[in-house]
Amino acid sequence: MALLASAFPEATPDQLVSALMSSAHDLGQTGADNGYGAGLIQLKAAYDVLAALGPQPLPVPVTDQDNDGFALAEDCNDSDPSIHPGAVEVKLDAIDQDCNGYDLTISIIRATYSETYKSLRVEAKSALGDAAALQVEGFGPMSWSANLKKWVLTVRTPTMPAAVIVTGIEGSSSFELAGQAPQPIPVPEPVPVPQPVPDPVPVTDQDNDGYETGQDCNDTDPSIHPGAVEVKLDGIDQDCNGYDLTI
Repeated sequence: MALLASAFPEATPDQLVSALMSSAHDLGQTGADNGYGAGLIQLKAAYDVLAALGPQPLPVPVTDQDNDGFALAEDCNDSDPSIHPGAVEVKLDAIDQDCNGYDLTISIIRATYSETYKSLRVEAKSALGDAAALQVEGFGPMSWSANLKKWVLTVRTPTMPAAVIVTGIEGSSSFELAGQAPQPIPVPEPVPVPQPVPDPVPVTDQDNDGYETGQDCNDTDPSIHPGAVEVKLDGIDQDCNGYDLTI
């Protein structure tokens, strides 16, 4: 059987056994028996049987079990067609869809453009922390802030981009700025012109009885002033002559 297998490497084991048995010379009782088995092997006859079958294609090994176009050696999960190199990565699902060795955890927490300073400010975070190696596509690498625990980039650019894309070793994440109004140029408020404050007018007749403080001996009581009617023996100087009337 080994000789036949070497001559017909494409033949299956069942085909080799069938060729040997069908071409054997029957001995003893007709057909297979316990004494002679299937009979005397006729190697040349078995060869002729296999040759008559013609060349058989070699079995094709299964290298892409999930039929996603990527062989087992390339595919990090060959039982799921949604997982393969170049697949769309789903953020923060703990699955490495694109087979780059990481789940995508990049989050852009801020992307603003200042019209005043013609500058773009981008801030991002990653579960990889300072090992994420983040950069803003088209604008350069970001800097890791150990105090803020995030990646930051401030760069001057004459116009506001429609979107920013932050990339790193785990993949990329985008943020749309197209619908965002740029921060306006602040208009300074006018400085108020100080107005002169008039000097306070001294109150010279507090009880409004027609007599100023210098004339009125009691400028808090309108019934007391020069020329007022004096009330006899009441202990009060109503007419400001210096005396109560006791006559």
